[in-house]
Amino acid sequence: MPLLSWNYVCFVVAVAMLYFRLQRTGQNALLLAASLAFSATWDYRGALLLAASSIIDFAISRRLDWELPENVRRRALWLSVILNIGTLATVKYARFWI
Repeated sequence: MPLLSWNYVCFVVAVAMLYFRLQRTGQNALLLAASLAFSATWDYRGALLLAASSIIDFAISRRLDWELPENVRRRALWLSVILNIGTLATVKYARFWI
């Protein structure tokens, strides 16, 4: 779905209308689903990559609990940053999609 199309405008308006009608957890789920749907319109592999990245980041974020020692939280944060930058670099520069 091209960004400069009526389909995209309708998609964004529909998501925005739903977003403001939902509670916070519903808003998060809607944005995740909308992101996956939008990515899937370009290439299903992008949606799969986004889903995998979201699941990994969610799992890592569970290690950022305030009750854990600071060094554990810091390592979890850096692991997330490195994995996300590594994913971005792989997709952008390693001709991942070919």
